[in-house]
Amino acid sequence: MFHKKIFFLSLNTFLFISALLLDGCGSGENHVPAFDEKLAWSLCEKATSMIPRHSGTPEAKRQAEFIARTASDFGADVEIDTFKTITPVGELEFNNVIARIQGKSEQYLIIGCHYDAKKLFTSKPFYAANDGASGVGVLLAMIKAIADAPVKPYYSLRFVFFDGEECFYEYGENDGLFGSKYYCAKLKASGDLRRCRAVIIADMVGDKDLGITLSPDTPREMSELCFAVADKLGYRKYFSWNKFNIIDDHTPFMQAGVPAIDLIDFQYGQNNFYWHTIQDTLDKMSPESLKTVGKIILKMIYTIK
Repeated sequence: MFHKKIFFLSLNTFLFISALLLDGCGSGENHVPAFDEKLAWSLCEKATSMIPRHSGTPEAKRQAEFIARTASDFGADVEIDTFKTITPVGELEFNNVIARIQGKSEQYLIIGCHYDAKKLFTSKPFYAANDGASGVGVLLAMIKAIADAPVKPYYSLRFVFFDGEECFYEYGENDGLFGSKYYCAKLKASGDLRRCRAVIIADMVGDKDLGITLSPDTPREMSELCFAVADKLGYRKYFSWNKFNIIDDHTPFMQAGVPAIDLIDFQYGQNNFYWHTIQDTLDKMSPESLKTVGKIILKMIYTIK
């Protein structure tokens, strides 16, 4: 998921995020809803039961339907955005799930994760618990928390569960990030991307030995916001910098000039041993890690104003 590559943001982007930080002490910050890690864990368990779920499989479609049904039951306005595109293995159907919660403003934040799993050439079950299901559990639990909360955030929210984050061979223009590339391009073509104020991605966030590493090209003000929130909640020790720039579902939005941050644990087992292997199972994860990331993102959502 990472590749050494540098992206540059406009001065307007930096000025915008600076304004977010300066205005981020409003009353909404004091009404951050609680995160239910038990609920998030149970949702991870359900997500991992659908295998194999690499893009284009029946189980990937069933996962999208599960996410849509659950988010709707929790109180979000939900749609499944289906599209087809050419991949290195031929034309495939993808399904992004978008769950909306109205805030005080028509401008919005995107809170995203991917639900697809890497296609492994093995006959053994690949559960993709951390790299896929963990983000699903965290985002769905956040949807319920916010939908049930008496105080809504300032910005409207779009929780986007991306299909096709995983590449088939190597990340590039025509491989990987299919769902986020499609959605970003669609928003840009319609003019709706102008109303998107920031993007927060959660990927691989369930590791028992949690260590979120931010990409070095993360906009300074976004990283400062994340670190400040982590420090305030007592979670700063779980957050640091990666040595390499990371390609993930935040990348298309960064390239389009939207401030974005990717919360990802890229040390999953010693030397990242469990990543993209059949060892990526629930026993390597913990509800506490889901809670840590869920609380961080909720606090960021309610701080940005």
